[in-house]
Amino acid sequence: MTAENFKRHFLPLKNKLYDTALKKLGNPAEAEDAVQTLFLKLWQQRDKLDEIKNHEHYCLTSLRNICIDRWRQVQRYETCEDISDIVDEVYEQPEEQDTPSIEEMIAKLPETQQRILTMHLLGCTNAEIEELTGMSPTTIRTTLSRARKRLRIIYFANRKI
Repeated sequence: MTAENFKRHFLPLKNKLYDTALKKLGNPAEAEDAVQTLFLKLWQQRDKLDEIKNHEHYCLTSLRNICIDRWRQVQRYETCEDISDIVDEVYEQPEEQDTPSIEEMIAKLPETQQRILTMHLLGCTNAEIEELTGMSPTTIRTTLSRARKRLRIIYFANRKI
């Protein structure tokens, strides 16, 4: 696709795409970034765009996926902040309580949960864990969920109230 065709087919959709992104993200700056990301991806794929029959539908679907990715990143970031607040509270507790250290609690987990949780805490993504262990993404998520649940049980079982 030539630059002229690209301008003719995709630039007129800019306002509609922005309005859609604004409705989904609720933030004008995020909406602008999402539309800009979409146009950048479209331009990088311009050789394949001639095959697309409905440009508007393709753009709206791609934009929806970009918005979902951005929303998930925000949710992940907020969840990490919540977890760090909880971890800070745990470390602020007086030493007189017989609360085991995180390492001691992780040592009480089954070997598979220990390994997966340790990789996750070291910053490995689920895809990297999948590659290293050969487990499916669903198995990794389930194992992490069970490990977190078991850690909560261990933590609260050892806590003096």
